[in-house]
Amino acid sequence: MSTIATQQFSAEQLWQFSLACYPQVKELCLRWQDKYHANVNIMLALCYAERLSWQTSQDVLAQAILKLTPLNSQVTQILRLCRQQITGLPLDHAQQSQLKQNLLSTELIAEQVEQQLLCRQLAFVSTETADNLVLYIQQLNLPLTTELSADLIDLRQVCAQIPMS
Repeated sequence: MSTIATQQFSAEQLWQFSLACYPQVKELCLRWQDKYHANVNIMLALCYAERLSWQTSQDVLAQAILKLTPLNSQVTQILRLCRQQITGLPLDHAQQSQLKQNLLSTELIAEQVEQQLLCRQLAFVSTETADNLVLYIQQLNLPLTTELSADLIDLRQVCAQIPMS
């Protein structure tokens, strides 16, 4: 009986890929985050895996999401919410700016820790055509609409242009 070798990527390589990719897909990722409650780190990790021609399974993805959810909901999302609400506080511009920048720095650390956790949880097999993002859409219980299909094309096109280290 033969076994299939599983692949995992390094957290540092995923982080560098995400830093290069995110500015170009920020609007799309934030729209998915707000509209579909998607996790941008999961989206970017799955894009990176697709770029490597690595496929995960529905079960592995579900387990990774389960492990990631407490950190995301109890830390990352709270930091994001605090940062977004600073504008409504009776602070001068300099105070608001300083608080926002410090919270953003902390939020980015939480995002990086999320990616490290994902790298430990996700496993992939090499394949000719990886389709991890569709698995994620299924995990989000979303129908694969024309809009989502167009977003996938846009996301994959941007990711395909990111140099691999």
